[in-house]
Amino acid sequence: MKYSGHESFSIRKDWLAKGIRKFEAFKKDELSAMDELGIGKNMVKALRYWLKVTGITVDEPKKKVFDISMLGNLIKKYDPYTEELGTLWILQYNLAKNIENATSWYFFFNEFSLSEFTAEDYLLAIKKWDEMHNEKPASESSLLKDFDCLRRTYLQRSSLDDNGKNEDFGPESNMECPFTELGLLKSLEKGLYKKASPSKQNLPLLIVLAVIINQANEQKEIKLYDLQNQPSSVGKVFNLDTILLISLLSDLENKGYVKVVRTAGLDVLRITTDLSYLDCIEKYYKDMENE
Repeated sequence: MKYSGHESFSIRKDWLAKGIRKFEAFKKDELSAMDELGIGKNMVKALRYWLKVTGITVDEPKKKVFDISMLGNLIKKYDPYTEELGTLWILQYNLAKNIENATSWYFFFNEFSLSEFTAEDYLLAIKKWDEMHNEKPASESSLLKDFDCLRRTYLQRSSLDDNGKNEDFGPESNMECPFTELGLLKSLEKGLYKKASPSKQNLPLLIVLAVIINQANEQKEIKLYDLQNQPSSVGKVFNLDTILLISLLSDLENKGYVKVVRTAGLDVLRITTDLSYLDCIEKYYKDMENE
């Protein structure tokens, strides 16, 4: 499990696009990477981290492996400036299911049960969970840094308690995180936050289908309960309430991708399409081009 790999920098607007276009820079020495990317030493480390945990790159230093992933290549081909909402959603999926390298994000979306909470509520819950699942529990300061970075990932600067005053206001850091567009977290009042379900019109069906297919793991049926409640499920990583999930499944069924099968005591989703996880993402991009 890993905490604080982001060097206290949340994802900045245009960072991921820059990382995709210039990912070869990370294979060079530190000074060359800083020069080519136009950012400081700690920002280079942070960007490399975000590229990894969102699934854009395959980064295994112990094996000396660093390359763009198949997903990263799709984004590079169809959305090199990471402007499409579908891109953000699939990156959110990868981030929120990454228990090994983005542990706080995994915990927040998959294990943290409170819908309304304070920082203290969150800290108490993750400390308890971390102590149960981590051989070497993280320090409280690391957990707090992660929570601060997490809220900056999803809240607009105007919604932050400190209005972002603790952040570096350099040319690469005074921008909103693009994930604020997803609408997954709200600030209700000073110190109180709420998990939010996204707007249905902002959640592309083919991206939802991609996540479902990936969760099904080559099986053609999956329980509706698991779609809502299983860790790393579409319901968990996208903060879907039951009504929204059922509505999305109905839309997918109307398009012939799936079929909801209701039997006594066991409701399942039958996947009727032969599209793979990556096929769904590529089809999303191609459909966007044709609109």
